[in-house]
Amino acid sequence: MGTESSKKALVIDDDVSTAAVLAACVPGLPVVSVADCERGVALAMERAPRLIVLNADLLNGWTLCRRLKKDATLKDVPLIVVSALATAKQYLDHGKTAAHADLYLHKPIAPTDLARFVAERAIAPPPEEEPDVEIALDEDVMDISDADVEEVEALLPTGEAVDAHAAVQDDSFHRSRAEVSALKMQRLKDAAELDTLRSEVRRLRAQNAELTESLERVEEALQLANEIVNRHRELWDAAKKAPPS
Repeated sequence: MGTESSKKALVIDDDVSTAAVLAACVPGLPVVSVADCERGVALAMERAPRLIVLNADLLNGWTLCRRLKKDATLKDVPLIVVSALATAKQYLDHGKTAAHADLYLHKPIAPTDLARFVAERAIAPPPEEEPDVEIALDEDVMDISDADVEEVEALLPTGEAVDAHAAVQDDSFHRSRAEVSALKMQRLKDAAELDTLRSEVRRLRAQNAELTESLERVEEALQLANEIVNRHRELWDAAKKAPPS
């Protein structure tokens, strides 16, 4: 397990906004994000990350939480469990188990709660370390992307022939790497807000489906009750019409 790998935080979530929020509210903390539990545990075993954020709503999410906390190598790695579906009671009950997480957060995630926990645990690396967000299994994000180059080209005067790649790398160019990094972080924050809204829409749709199902059951019960009442009326009318014995 290399030193470089152990400096990263591992996010196990199919919602990329989780990694984006973590990277945005804890500058300097490199983030690796995977979308399923099996890839997540494999990467955790390989890299021994500085921090793990796990979405318990994933398939086998709660099982993975227990597995991580029972592993001799990973049990002391700070673990944050996030969920859009878990109730406060579920979190409270799970917090009483032996394999409990170190922090439980509801989605959408409140950046202040996340940043406070990271600060209290001294998880973030020194500020001189450049933040990195890796939304892949083992593929690092390049320092200069095509999007960065396009941003530089958009700033150049019309008709001026300048090599945009060279301009990005030239220290004398007024658009510094710090500014480019700031733009990257803004894009991540925007993506986080969009995915948070998508998560809320999914939650509302699920809630609406549950309410619709409950309404259908109530309608079925009312229909059955009406049928019973009508049957009793028919029997009562028939009884009244029958000649006395």
